[in-house]
Amino acid sequence: KDFRKWFDERPGADSSKMQSSIHPLFPGYVIENPDLCKGENVDVLVYLHSAVEHRDSRRKIRESWGSTRTFVDIRLKLLFIV
Repeated sequence: KDFRKWFDERPGADSSKMQSSIHPLFPGYVIENPDLCKGENVDVLVYLHSAVEHRDSRRKIRESWGSTRTFVDIRLKLLFIV
């Protein structure tokens, strides 16, 4: 099955409904960064909480499942909140 087609047609994938800056689970919490994905087509934005001293863990994530080469048909972007 074409994974890209499945991803685009999955329930809730209507991008016209995703233009809100309101977080779906934490409506009072907004990260204001309009340039985060500027000029990029991003399918999945993953944000992870981290701490300054967890540099090695962040590197391992970037080199494994968080790598841009992990998913062929999905454009993934990581955001670490330190």
